[in-house]
Amino acid sequence: MGLFGLTVTTARLRWGIGVKLVRQSIFTASANGLAFDFGALYAVAPDLQLALAVRNLGTMSKLASKSTNLPTEARIGMAYGGLEKGRLSADLQQAHSTGTSVHLGAEYLIQHRLALRAGYQTTDSRDFSIGLGLETGIWSFDYAFVPFASGLGEAHRIGLRYQGSF
Repeated sequence: MGLFGLTVTTARLRWGIGVKLVRQSIFTASANGLAFDFGALYAVAPDLQLALAVRNLGTMSKLASKSTNLPTEARIGMAYGGLEKGRLSADLQQAHSTGTSVHLGAEYLIQHRLALRAGYQTTDSRDFSIGLGLETGIWSFDYAFVPFASGLGEAHRIGLRYQGSF
């Protein structure tokens, strides 16, 4: 559960920090913790951005008298939007529990407000994904289909974002 976040924006750099409460429970045992996320986005050029993110920095209480580590991860990536009808992205992730993986993405604009997306990652349980995005004024809708390996099924990720003011 997110407690608060702070975002700072300059002409070429955006960065932010978030603080969240974390809870893990198995049967009657539970552990609580506090975690921090940090991210930065730097515009090298109008069509080229570099990013850095670190997630889940913090500690947890013991779960049934055993220490519990947060799934800390760090990412560095880039996005290129200089194509006529598309964008490309790539990032490298170092996760505490799963090691290093590469993530690649592409977006193709069918119309001004509708985009098709595809992705690939080198993790153990996932590889290809497909999706779409639809923007309608101050609202945007995102959908992704992510199949898992080893008979784990698939995930349907849905996002709805409001970009107006309150």
